[in-house]
Amino acid sequence: MHYLVQGSKAFAKINQAVISVLPSMLAEHCATRSYQQGVLTLETASNATATQLRYNTPSLKLKLKKLPILSDLEHIAIKVVTNSTYPKRRLKKPEKVSRNNRRLLRETADSLSSDELSDTLKRLADTLDNHADD
Repeated sequence: MHYLVQGSKAFAKINQAVISVLPSMLAEHCATRSYQQGVLTLETASNATATQLRYNTPSLKLKLKKLPILSDLEHIAIKVVTNSTYPKRRLKKPEKVSRNNRRLLRETADSLSSDELSDTLKRLADTLDNHADD
C-alpha cells in the first residue's frame, strides 16, 4: 500500500508539471496517462487537440526536461481516446450580421482602391445576406 501511495503522489507531481507547461487551451482537453521509462503519454478525446499537442511536442519536451521530476524524459506519446470523458469543444452558433453592418461592408468595398479586396468584401456581404434572417 505504501508503494501505491508513493506512486500516486509522484504521478500527481508529474501531472501538475505537465499541466503547468501546456498552453491552457490544450491543458483543458488532455490528461497525463502514464510516465514509464522516459516515455510520457498524454491522452485527448480530440484529433485536433492531438495535432496541436504533436506540433508543440518539441517545446514541451524541452520545458519538461528542465524539471527534476522529468529530467529523464525521452519521448512524448499522444493518444486519442474517442470514449474519453474530456469535454469536447462545442461549436457556437455563429451570430448573425446585421443589415446595417452588411451595408457598411459594401460601402467600405466601394471606397477601396484594391479591386481584389473590394470584390472579396462584396462577396462576403452577399454571403452574409444569404444567411440572414431579416
